Amino acid sequence: MKLLKTRVGRRVFLSSLQFMRDRLASKPDYQHLRALAARLDQFTAAPVDYQTQPVVIGEQQATWIRVSDGGEARVVLYLHGGAFITETPQLHSALVARICKEARARALMPSYRLAPEHPFPAAIDDCVAAYRFLLDSGVDAASIVVAGDSAGGNLALVLLLRARDENLPLPAAVVTLSPLTDGSFGGDSIQRNNGHDPMFVPGIFEACGPLYMPDQELARNPYLSPLFGDLTSLPPVLMMVGSSELLLDDSVRFAGKCPSATLEVWHDMPHIFPAFDFLPEAVEATRRIGRFIRQHIAVDLLEIESAQASKPTAVQDREGRGVAAWQGAGHRRTDSFWPPAPALQTLAYWLLAAIAAIAAIALPLFSALGHNSVAGLLAGLSPTLPAASLAVWLGSATVLLFAAFSADRLGWPRTLLVMGVSLTLGEACGLALLLALRTRRE
Repeated sequence: MKLLKTRVGRRVFLSSLQFMRDRLASKPDYQHLRALAARLDQFTAAPVDYQTQPVVIGEQQATWIRVSDGGEARVVLYLHGGAFITETPQLHSALVARICKEARARALMPSYRLAPEHPFPAAIDDCVAAYRFLLDSGVDAASIVVAGDSAGGNLALVLLLRARDENLPLPAAVVTLSPLTDGSFGGDSIQRNNGHDPMFVPGIFEACGPLYMPDQELARNPYLSPLFGDLTSLPPVLMMVGSSELLLDDSVRFAGKCPSATLEVWHDMPHIFPAFDFLPEAVEATRRIGRFIRQHIAVDLLEIESAQASKPTAVQDREGRGVAAWQGAGHRRTDSFWPPAPALQTLAYWLLAAIAAIAAIALPLFSALGHNSVAGLLAGLSPTLPAASLAVWLGSATVLLFAAFSADRLGWPRTLLVMGVSLTLGEACGLALLLALRTRRE
């Protein structure tokens, strides 16, 4: 059942990506890409609770991201993707939070300037400034891992080259997800995987590339295309990429030239697949990233526990005024009363289950006592009507199927309980019980 659920979910997900790809291919301009990215970001939710703290670095905004069971000793400098022209704060905050949970770390994510308003080298200048900010704040370079996806993966690798050339201490390691390493788009996979990549077609790169790199003569500049730089004496680099991606060869060629790089090619995975946490491969990839970070930033357990016990301090805004250190759970809206706290959700579902159970018991009781009119009023429709009977059976079948799909979260004993309640007390009671058990478990 779990395998069927995964396959169906993957098929729906890939079809959705292909639909977005086709829309982008028909209108590959940056305004359209920004609009699609903004809509995608609105529907992002994270299974990991995290908190955000704003900070100003020079003229740019940045965000600290912390999880409840993370630590202060390890720091991830995360550079978001978006083709250098878009930003999806909720999507990337959720991804970074999951990485921090696995790595037992905190993260700083800068909002670097975007093209075409700010072409190369504005983005990398901002990222280097964020790295210097960490160093100037007293964070040891040996406690920093730089990570990034897509365009952010490009910036992470370029940051390594810039830091080395500017005599800055290098970070402990680097993680890249589907990075762009060749600004000339010279990888064979761009044509070889055309039609297999569920997210991109070559025309999107052709339309968006010049926005960040107006001067095509810079295409082989190592600070824009790290593939063409000196890749010796770099710290460990973990590279993850999907086998069907247009940018597959960007990672393959870079890993072939960089002695410290470890390449993982994930079969038939889309661009920056670890961001889609409902994929089993994404969950496993995030675990690997966390393990990689922990291996290269060894921290004593007592030091982590001490860091967890410390309280956040106030930060200053641009005018030097104190602002609130925490902005609340990063994936929850603060301007709405729903959803309520998980405990209230569970209580509400228990009450609905109780009401549905009482109604299911009361209907036959009223009929037995001769109150057929009351029972009919409560039922709404006579059960002798074929349409009503069909609706009841369809409702029961839906709840049973939903319960079976939730078995991996609930466990089979609870799942069988839900199925039994649905068959005896009705689908309304079964569904409410299922939701109550799920919210309680989560």
